Amino acid sequence: MRKKVLAGMIVGMLLVGQAMSVFAAGSKGTDDSSSSDTSASTETTAAVAATDDSAATASAMDSSAIAGVAAVDKTAATVIEQFNSGAMTLADVADTLAQDDAADADVIETMQADTTVAMTDFFDLQLADGAKKNANGKYEVKLSVTIPSGYDAYLLHFSTERGVWEMVKATIDSKAGTISAELDDLSPAAVIAVPTSTSGSEGGSGNSTSTGTGTETGATSPKTGVTSAWAIWMVAAVAFAGVALVAGTRKKNEQ
Repeated sequence: MRKKVLAGMIVGMLLVGQAMSVFAAGSKGTDDSSSSDTSASTETTAAVAATDDSAATASAMDSSAIAGVAAVDKTAATVIEQFNSGAMTLADVADTLAQDDAADADVIETMQADTTVAMTDFFDLQLADGAKKNANGKYEVKLSVTIPSGYDAYLLHFSTERGVWEMVKATIDSKAGTISAELDDLSPAAVIAVPTSTSGSEGGSGNSTSTGTGTETGATSPKTGVTSAWAIWMVAAVAFAGVALVAGTRKKNEQ
């Protein structure tokens, strides 16, 4: 009889071990998915095209364009060049801009958020042939870029005319796969996407209170499932060991 009780307890211990392995494997899977989301948020496309009715053309940042930026602001030129080469992330760009007292704090905070996505590299905006400013006294730029559902689009723009960084909200045409924005002047820009729930009505303002909600929701769901599986194994282990112990005690009493 002692052999049966011992066997039951051994099976129970094995089930406990299985429960712990399920828990550990599930936790690792959750961490891996989180890392994947973070890396995806830093990916960009190499180039972007302007539509035929855009007031500006969009071309890759060549050495001449970089030199033009450097003549106004060497730091800005370095940021653009290193971001396009992959040496800097969007958050790195924000950290660099944060050292400038004139930089907009809301813009920097928006760029530093893990949920902000760089949709393109920096490209050079130049006035298209025959294009003029619109009724608002601005250049209307239209670009072929697909923005993910649930995101707002912005142009992260460095004005070589004014020597300032700005983030201008764009209008999205999902059906046409384009965005449009109004700029005071034309120079290097990149398209970024900010979750609708975390972006404000103007240039990234009002986003500090709810950044990262989507990421947190996605991370907790699989973890809950792992905890449930682990609990089932643990209950089974304890129950099996308990039954074996009770059976052994009852048999001993009968004797």
